[in-house]
Amino acid sequence: DMGIFISYARKLFGGINIGLSTKILRQGGGDWHGSGYGFDVGIMYSPTDNLTFATNFQDIHSRVNWDTGASDRFPMNVKLGAAYTIPCPSIESRLTAAFDADIKKHNYDYSAQLSSGSLSFDLHYGAEFVYRNTLAIRAGAYRSHFAAGAGVHIKMFLIDYAFQTHTDLGGSHRISAGVTF
Repeated sequence: DMGIFISYARKLFGGINIGLSTKILRQGGGDWHGSGYGFDVGIMYSPTDNLTFATNFQDIHSRVNWDTGASDRFPMNVKLGAAYTIPCPSIESRLTAAFDADIKKHNYDYSAQLSSGSLSFDLHYGAEFVYRNTLAIRAGAYRSHFAAGAGVHIKMFLIDYAFQTHTDLGGSHRISAGVTF
């Protein structure tokens, strides 16, 4: 699977930031392939330098069109989250702990951690240690699945690696690269 994301974020006022993202998707395996698109919108509020609350609307009108002629839409996901950062100035670092919840409306309650009617809730938590705004080490969990990763940010370039366990797929590796302006 592959995704290309084009994102834009802007600081507004009073600790409020907004972001928009469009994604171009390519999926496939064996004899089937598909391509699609999607849109995400997010807002962050930081009442202090250490505390952040966020809401993200993922997969707004997202779909994949398969080479068989079929088409699938992704259910919209609302993500609510919070993070707290502890600065470590003596070693030019910071440690951030984060928690978020995915909220989806569909009839897949058997696959959710929590559900109520057609709403499902999945919880995620993790931490990130950043050294000199250049090297990041991350770890987290979702259900019984562990994830870990690292990132490097040099000037305007970013490279990230993540490993995540999965019940059906075993372990998956993700690599991403980015440019900031």
